[in-house]
Amino acid sequence: MSARSSQAVLSIKQSLRVVVLVFLPAIAMTVLAVVGASGPQPAVSWPLIISLVATLIIVLAAWKYTNILTGLQNKESELSQKLLLVEGFFERNPAMMWVKDLQGEYLAINQAFRKFTNTEDTPVDCVKHEELFGSVNADAMADQDRQVVEYKLAMEFEGVWPNGEGKSYYSILRFPLFDEKGDVIAVAGIANDRTDQVRARKALRESEKQFRTLVESAPDAVLISNSGGKILLVNKQAEILLGLSRKELLRRTLEEVIPTIDLKHLERKVRGNDGGPIEKNLFSTSIKDSEGIEKPVEVAISTSRTEEDVALTCLVRDVSDRLKLESMVRQTQKMDAIGKLTGGMAHDFNNLLGVIMGNVDLASRKLEEDSPLRKRLETIRKASESGADLTKRMLAVARRQPLQPKATNINRIIEEMSDILPRTLGPDIEIRYSIRENMPPVLIDKSGLENVILNLAINSRDAMPSGGEFKICTDIVHLTESNPFVKQDDVSPGTYVLISFTDEGEGMPEEVLQRVFEPFFTTKERGKGTGLGLAMSYGFVKQSGGSIQIFSEPGKGTKLDILLPVCEEVEAASPTESTQIESVLSGNNAEKVLVVDDEPELLEVTSTFMEDMGFDVISAANGKEGMRALRNNPDTNLLFTDIVMPGGINGVKLAKQAREEVPGIKVLYMSGFPSGVIADRSGMELDAPLITKPYSMKELASALDVLLREAP
Repeated sequence: MSARSSQAVLSIKQSLRVVVLVFLPAIAMTVLAVVGASGPQPAVSWPLIISLVATLIIVLAAWKYTNILTGLQNKESELSQKLLLVEGFFERNPAMMWVKDLQGEYLAINQAFRKFTNTEDTPVDCVKHEELFGSVNADAMADQDRQVVEYKLAMEFEGVWPNGEGKSYYSILRFPLFDEKGDVIAVAGIANDRTDQVRARKALRESEKQFRTLVESAPDAVLISNSGGKILLVNKQAEILLGLSRKELLRRTLEEVIPTIDLKHLERKVRGNDGGPIEKNLFSTSIKDSEGIEKPVEVAISTSRTEEDVALTCLVRDVSDRLKLESMVRQTQKMDAIGKLTGGMAHDFNNLLGVIMGNVDLASRKLEEDSPLRKRLETIRKASESGADLTKRMLAVARRQPLQPKATNINRIIEEMSDILPRTLGPDIEIRYSIRENMPPVLIDKSGLENVILNLAINSRDAMPSGGEFKICTDIVHLTESNPFVKQDDVSPGTYVLISFTDEGEGMPEEVLQRVFEPFFTTKERGKGTGLGLAMSYGFVKQSGGSIQIFSEPGKGTKLDILLPVCEEVEAASPTESTQIESVLSGNNAEKVLVVDDEPELLEVTSTFMEDMGFDVISAANGKEGMRALRNNPDTNLLFTDIVMPGGINGVKLAKQAREEVPGIKVLYMSGFPSGVIADRSGMELDAPLITKPYSMKELASALDVLLREAP
């Protein structure tokens, strides 16, 4: 109760006391007078009337004052209850509360404040701000109080306080207290612990950050939309895949980006699942980017329930590279199957051709120059060479042909073919060259590349029946990870020599382009093509460590690019035909030669070749017989052996044992198997020169000439 109310109650009590002490005797005397005047009186007794009226007034006044006193007592009781409520609100509030005067001294603090500052037993006038919070914090808090006093406004501040688990965060409301004149007389404060809220917000922000990081770092395109398909969130991969900026994508719907998506079907599935998440919808389709390029993709869709709607999450994976890889794997498997088939066939076929060609050579040497049989033998020889060439083409398709790669300048090969190409293309086709100077060498089989160029020229000629232009360009390219050759083919980044062939022919549709490198696939009329030209070119380039790609459209001609890796070796000088080959063929050789072959007919032909050249020949049918022959003839100078042979000792093992038995012996290998099969069958790399079957007597003489002229 206020001091003013207490004074009013005291004044009323005193007045009542006067009424009782002064007027009560008067009232008693008046009553006695009335009772005593029982005898006859005058008709009107004015003193008596006045006395009664006065008494009545006094009684009414006393009653009024009594009511006023009762009301004040009730108000005093209500005020006391309110004061208790205010005191309870202040003392028991879980928030810290305090009141400070303008000098910064505490006037009142509640229990929460005392507990936080550990001042439960300290009188309020002994609680010092600097002692509780330190001088730095105390100065900052005093500055906040000064702002409240200056602007006479309530202000909210943030406070951070260390605790045993890290930091506590507080929201502090400071507000001024005014007197009756409106002047600030004190500053009050309320501090609420908001640590849980701050941590929850931080955790939410961290969760959102992790979610966005996860979405952004996803290898697939991510598109999140509402149930109506309006796109709400996309990642960087979506921008790359669709060729659109994030802002442009957020203005679109899923149906605009993925036309085959069925949002109504998804909505029905969600409703049928009581609004719960549905299993992943996985389907394959194709989309177009901003440039209209169609891309095969796989789309996985899942749903999640939000407070107001259903969110659709679409993962879109570009499967172009995977489909390309699968196609390459199928092509590799196909080539491997063909290679195994042709490899086995080539061995037997080459041995047969070797016997035929060898006997033709031997028979021709016995005939006179004008003998009529020589023409027949020449026909047999040409047919055998055609058969051998067909075998080589089949092995090239399967990437198993025996290559003899050497550091070669591409420009020199094109220059050497500048005479034969015009005759191949015909007079209606003009040849143009764009040759870059100072080209680095590439490691390539020269004859194999010449065949590739010739095949491509023939294909261009057939594509331009009415004539046109055939262009050959060379250049140096440096491939990076983003280059189409690296992305679409099995090519490593680095420096390559580029050979481009362009014609103005009819061009090819997409469905033909997909199959141009398949063996025996051709669009030419029956009898005008075998379907092996491009397949052979593809196999040769891949076997040489390069890449080949073709570009064509109907009516716009065809462009074919070949990439070959640059090598570190220096190009060797072009070899000239040795004049000593004829001396080898003349029969003036005295070296002792051991010939080993498990094919009796070919062994006999090869031995006869050697004998006609003048060599002292020892023959053996397998590796074990060969070792016995070497032990019996330690003066053997040369070992000429087949590689793949039965009996446990192949040609490579035989050569190794021969070097141990006869140090300094020279070795020349022969084989009817392609190089890939040789490595598989022998289990090791070749350590000496190789001549492939079938071979003529002159080819054998050339190989022997090179070998015998080498330093021991």
